Amino acid sequence: MSNVVPIRPISVLRALRTLADDADAVVRRYDEIERLFRAGELSTPLAEASKIAELSADDVKLIERCLAALDQLDPAESYEDNDRDEGELRRGVIKARLTILVGSFPNGAPCDPEVYVRAMLEHACSIEGLSLLPVDAAFHEIVATQKFLPAVEEVVKALSAQQAKWNERVWAIYGLTDISRRVLARIEALKPERRGG
Repeated sequence: MSNVVPIRPISVLRALRTLADDADAVVRRYDEIERLFRAGELSTPLAEASKIAELSADDVKLIERCLAALDQLDPAESYEDNDRDEGELRRGVIKARLTILVGSFPNGAPCDPEVYVRAMLEHACSIEGLSLLPVDAAFHEIVATQKFLPAVEEVVKALSAQQAKWNERVWAIYGLTDISRRVLARIEALKPERRGG
């Protein structure tokens, strides 16, 4: 008999929650740096502003962890032309998630599951720029919070809300390094002005 304990695959839901938490930390950091300049003026003393704007080693690790999780949880293969940035989310990917969603509600099968899934698929595909992360997050949220199979309208609302959250998160993940660099450059440009004035 073997003493080797098999490695459990990581739960996608747990990985998605971890990414959401990490991404929310990146959003807070992005906002903190962005707030340094209010209405075009530096709102904090230069030395303190520089400390705030400079990314720490922990910030860099957080960004790297988020990027790795994005590659794992939102793979390019899920999009037309294998292009996560410009491609549309594949209908088959959405349909597979919808099938799981419908199957997660044993008490409330729709009158016509084929029509329900087709209608849901059409509405989901009509959401501009829909990506895999909001689909997975919305469907997990629906399964965890609702007792009965939701109406199409409820699913569209959940997808739209998650899309807005994930757009902000992904924007911050890809933009934190850049905003840090730009704000540090603005602070540096102000230093001679402050000394000379």
